[in-house]
Amino acid sequence: MMFSTYILFVTYLITTMGLVALSLIETIDRTFILIISAVVALTFLINLRGGIRLPRAVWNISAVVVFILFLSDYYILSRSLIDASARFLSILIILRLIDLRGTRDYLILFILNFFQLLAAASSTASPLFFLILFLYVVSIIWGMAIFTLKREWDNRGFSGTEMPKDILRGTFFIGTVGLTIVSIVITLSIFFLIPRMGLGFFDKRNLNIIKMSGFSEEIMLGSIGSIKEDRTIVMRVEIEGSNTPPQPLYFRGITLDLYDGYSWKQTIKDRITLVKDKSGLFSVKPSKKIGLLKQNVLLEPIDTNIIFTAFRGIAVEGRFSNIMVDPAGSFYMRAPSFSRFEYTAYSILPEGLINRSYNSIDSATFTTNDTDIILDKPGDYKGVLDKYLQLPEDSDSLKGLLQGLVDKDDHPFRKAKAIEGYLKKNYRYTLNPKYKEGVEPLEDFLFFSKEGYCEQFATAMAILLRTAGIPSRVVTGFLSGEWNRFGSYLIVRQKDAHSWVETFLPGTGWVLFDPTPQAGTVIESQTPAFLLYLDSLRWKWHRYIVNYSLSDQIQLTKKFQFQTYILLNGLRETFRMHTITGFDKYRMRYMILILIILLLTLSLIRIFKLKNIRRNYKTPDFYLMMIDILKKKGFVRKPSETPFEFAKRCGNPAVLDITIIYTRVRFGNRYLTSGILKEVKNRLQVIRVGFK
Repeated sequence: MMFSTYILFVTYLITTMGLVALSLIETIDRTFILIISAVVALTFLINLRGGIRLPRAVWNISAVVVFILFLSDYYILSRSLIDASARFLSILIILRLIDLRGTRDYLILFILNFFQLLAAASSTASPLFFLILFLYVVSIIWGMAIFTLKREWDNRGFSGTEMPKDILRGTFFIGTVGLTIVSIVITLSIFFLIPRMGLGFFDKRNLNIIKMSGFSEEIMLGSIGSIKEDRTIVMRVEIEGSNTPPQPLYFRGITLDLYDGYSWKQTIKDRITLVKDKSGLFSVKPSKKIGLLKQNVLLEPIDTNIIFTAFRGIAVEGRFSNIMVDPAGSFYMRAPSFSRFEYTAYSILPEGLINRSYNSIDSATFTTNDTDIILDKPGDYKGVLDKYLQLPEDSDSLKGLLQGLVDKDDHPFRKAKAIEGYLKKNYRYTLNPKYKEGVEPLEDFLFFSKEGYCEQFATAMAILLRTAGIPSRVVTGFLSGEWNRFGSYLIVRQKDAHSWVETFLPGTGWVLFDPTPQAGTVIESQTPAFLLYLDSLRWKWHRYIVNYSLSDQIQLTKKFQFQTYILLNGLRETFRMHTITGFDKYRMRYMILILIILLLTLSLIRIFKLKNIRRNYKTPDFYLMMIDILKKKGFVRKPSETPFEFAKRCGNPAVLDITIIYTRVRFGNRYLTSGILKEVKNRLQVIRVGFK
């Protein structure tokens, strides 16, 4: 392969890595990437045939036009600096590929590809990017080495001529890969050791926001059912201290208090802004992290500002400027997030779930007397509870049903359990319930179809409880999810959206009830193991690379110190044991091992020295070039001939001059100055065109 073709191949390899990285940006249209890829392939064919030489003015005018298009893209179309920049760079790369001339053009192209990869790095959380990054680093180091050789060749007066083919051998590529690995190891070391700092200015704003149903302040009955078959991932949740799938786990979203017969609304909204305390928590009450259920949540971009927490969340920490909490204890951001982000939530578990596979929980820290933090005020709570007794019009038919279910003198808890059990036993769960025209949804569910999904069950129980004089409300959120055994975390999808009931019991507080039959609450794994493994890689990439923080560094340092302590302590114990039970035998083994390592090291040093010595005796390229020229003219050097004998047989003074320079450089340790190179070039030209 000719050197010009070689450097062209490496250049397009680097360009391909940039395009693959660009494809990982979710907001870049796939059609645009396919078109750019096709044009790049076309320019490769053009450059193989010699390329196109465009006037510099044409290139400059084109760059200005593309820049104007970039501004239009950013301010009018995408409103995303990263996306507009990625498209802008791609078009500039094509313009540069069309007119590749000298080393300066290759250098510009390498710089454009670097910024293209940088745009992708700030826009993706895919672990595939790490593989692309590795291949890109290999390619760019390879390309820069070739670029440097080409520039040196041109600077020495050989511009326009091909470099010798044997200058790029397998050892060159192996050395490049080795250098790349060393570079990546050093880079990763710096990444994990340099203190982290957050730069919100560079946060990626993703336009592919997941549209959610069932998490607004007004929800039509039946809205959650429309997403029960949608497998789009909403969040991933790591439960600290749990290596088995915790069941059941209710991720609380929004609470609804008013039902008008067709929809639920949230009317109790008196939200307050929480202030971050000294420990970095947005907490609704003074508390400690110990004894609470800790969840590390990676939330996808969704069109709701709710912060989901397991059961009753009491504290949240993360990169929030501020958050709010409503009277029911639900957390909210100021606005929906337009990018993936991670936060940590701390929750109190219901009494029935204490000591059930949550290894980090101390049951002594829990209490069932957990009333709403904002409403827990003298003279205020009774009035608010009355709002949770609101009933829709024409609810007389519910009283007749209720009389056959509960005794009016029973404790509210027994009434709630009776209603919950009745709904689970006598009604069927289905995502495609039948409807009776002209009948309100709740009446249709209770007296006619007797089938439905979680919304109908939760609505029926809440209204029956209110009919019995027991304050209740409907809660929407997510139920458990799919357990990823490879990463030990829950994958929560849209199909895991769920509704349940919270009931206020005197002396206890708000208690969770779920009247949905088991068919609607049991989560079965439907994802192949291979895809779960890939998702765990994506989780770890985002958790430990994209979202690597100062607290992670502190934990890593502590873990390293602990492991070092264990190792040193183990060596100390081993040494002490060997001393007691006959140290001489083990000391001899250690000495032999050290001796072998020393001999191997010395051998490697010797090999490298010999290799360097052989390199010093390598035939200069200009002499090999002369031999090739003479061979084409019929003068072939015999194996038995010395350089001067061969020069004498050729009978040309130019051949003799180059031979003298050759012997001085190879055997006399002389250096090639610019003057000598110029003389060599002139003599070669004489041999090429004037030799007879």
